[in-house]
Amino acid sequence: MNMNMGNGMEGMHSNHDGGNVEKKEWLPKTKIWFAEDDRDIPHLLDDCLGESEDLSVRFFPSGESVLEAIGKDKETPDILFADGDLRNPQKGCSIDGPELVEKLIEMVPDKDRPIICVFSDSDQMCLDMLKAGADMKLTDLDINLRKIDGIISLCGLLLDTKKLHEILEKIKAKRNATKV
Repeated sequence: MNMNMGNGMEGMHSNHDGGNVEKKEWLPKTKIWFAEDDRDIPHLLDDCLGESEDLSVRFFPSGESVLEAIGKDKETPDILFADGDLRNPQKGCSIDGPELVEKLIEMVPDKDRPIICVFSDSDQMCLDMLKAGADMKLTDLDINLRKIDGIISLCGLLLDTKKLHEILEKIKAKRNATKV
């Protein structure tokens, strides 16, 4: 499995500059993290997204591992997809989705905070995560990661970087408008 752990600067994009001159510049990849304890979903997502030149994708099996990466690496994603049902004491996972959102918001300054998109089999868990400060839920985009067509839809959205950036900018603008 390709668990991309790059520094986010691997994506080279071409820009046409008027006439026949092509200017190449290095632009950062969109950093996408998934907090998901179900092993099948990261495998399927990685199969779809692992070779993208525009995305840096990382997978985490628990809320603790996300917070550890932020604390240790001093790195945050552009967008975090977080499962609400992360708590699993048998696997040493004590943080559930709402706690992950709360702790992430405490740890990360607003300007560096990722867009937090949540999913869960439980509508109540999604609501709890939104109350804790998450920005949106996948069902707002008609995506259910428990179904293969939902995974394909999400991969299509993420690979359409123009559409993805439009959505991210709308969410950031909405977040900033509510702070005023």
